[in-house]
Amino acid sequence: MRTLIAYATKYGGTKTCAERLRQTLPGGADLLALPAEGHTDPTAYDTVIVGCSVYMGKPRKEAMAFCKEHKEILLTKNLGLFLCCMQDLDKTVKQQMALAFPQDLRKHAAALGALGGVVDYGKLSRVDGFIMKLVAGDLMKKAGQSMLSTLSQERIDAFVSMLFRER
Repeated sequence: MRTLIAYATKYGGTKTCAERLRQTLPGGADLLALPAEGHTDPTAYDTVIVGCSVYMGKPRKEAMAFCKEHKEILLTKNLGLFLCCMQDLDKTVKQQMALAFPQDLRKHAAALGALGGVVDYGKLSRVDGFIMKLVAGDLMKKAGQSMLSTLSQERIDAFVSMLFRER
């Protein structure tokens, strides 16, 4: 069984999540950073996972474009959709999922999840760093470091379990 993880990231946190997800998957997976150079056809895969980061409440456009371009193929696959975001409130995550992925793909997906987020303040632009310090400054102070991660192996495991459960 072949698996593809297509992901869109701004500062690399979603790549970190995709790599952890790949390590958890039975048989591993191919990783595809979006936007992909050249044409990548998900037809050759049994399972396709699409994920993206959320920045200031908005998902990455590259993941949305991938879903739009390959929607008919994705509707025939074992499908997983995930977000990497610092926000953990169910209502907010549902709104961000609705922005990121078309309704028919969300309904078809075997697994949907917010797997946590990663902020490396050292990689952020000055403006993004200022905004993140306003939004999550207390978390950074509590962590006592310039990198903040809420990636959850428990959520990743649950996502993989949903994706491969017997139907």
